[in-house]
Amino acid sequence: MRKPPDEKMTPFEPWQLRAARAAADLSASDLAALSHLSVNSIRRVENGGWEKMSRVNQKALIDALRACGVQFVATEDGQAAITYCERAEPKA
Repeated sequence: MRKPPDEKMTPFEPWQLRAARAAADLSASDLAALSHLSVNSIRRVENGGWEKMSRVNQKALIDALRACGVQFVATEDGQAAITYCERAEPKA
């Protein structure tokens, strides 16, 4: 059973971010624009740099994906899982 993530953001694996982008049909540039981050920041996270990202930028990234219908949820064992539902807003 999945539960909503708590205040502490559950880190996800680099492949999960790439899968989330694919599910939302977003390029790295699209996600960068939606999250107000640089493309280099997106690439860094996709290469394992989640822990080095500030909480503000982590939240911006997660919020941008959520607006596109992708959400990371914490499983009972504390791992991150990806869920997808209809896009909340049209793709920019």
